[in-house]
Amino acid sequence: MQTQQPWMLLKESEDQKKQSATIIGLCANIACLLANFLLPYIAATARPLFIQLNAKQTPLNAGKPLATLLLPAGHRIGKPAALFTKLEQSFIDELKTKCGGIQTATVHSQCSAAELEKVVQDQADKVRQLKASIKDKTVWQPEVNMLLDLKNQLEEAKHVAPVATPLL
Repeated sequence: MQTQQPWMLLKESEDQKKQSATIIGLCANIACLLANFLLPYIAATARPLFIQLNAKQTPLNAGKPLATLLLPAGHRIGKPAALFTKLEQSFIDELKTKCGGIQTATVHSQCSAAELEKVVQDQADKVRQLKASIKDKTVWQPEVNMLLDLKNQLEEAKHVAPVATPLL
């Protein structure tokens, strides 16, 4: 839509006005299709989109994947409005502080190799227990990923030469 700029074509010849109407109609139908796809996952966004389009959810038939017009020619849409609000950086920082938790990379980056070996051993025990009790990989895979990250940190810690402090 940005490339075709139908709002500019409206000011031109009759053929270009028709082209503009086609572009706008196609975009409105794509938005309606998108609202149908979004509804099961982010209904809080899909519902206002349906209101703005002055449309209702349309049952989609996976058996007939042909494109159909969800909004007929001449359909009147409702009043447009923003679907998402801009998140200010201060709000993002507040959420990171409140909900971010402690990341393992920052917690263990200052640990010695001996301390990291203990952390790796504890994480390995946790992974073994999870794998033995739970067969669902989606449950224990994040813990395995954390273990692999810890092992990488341990290797880095072993390869870093200790900094000598000068004697005074």
